[in-house]
Amino acid sequence: MTQSGPAAPGQPRPPSKVVIENGAPVVDAAEIAALLGLDVAAFRKAVQSGEISTRLERGEDADAGKMRLTFLTPERRLRLTCDGEGNVLSISRAQRGGSTTDG
Repeated sequence: MTQSGPAAPGQPRPPSKVVIENGAPVVDAAEIAALLGLDVAAFRKAVQSGEISTRLERGEDADAGKMRLTFLTPERRLRLTCDGEGNVLSISRAQRGGSTTDG
């Protein structure tokens, strides 16, 4: 799924930008929760308990200036690739051990 155009009917609206504060990405919990198929309360609880893990990767060489944020649940993977300003370039969602809905 790429960041162009509106979300399909019945699908969560993907974020178009990640806020960068003091060099670190800050995401909207409601947007990420929706993309993972969770409500905000369940998302926050899962992050706090460690059920959802997160990873930040910063690009090198040809990808310098980009970053990739990954959110992992036991069932799903969500990956946002952003430029240095936090603009979301692409979103990838997949069932863990299953199919991918990349764009």
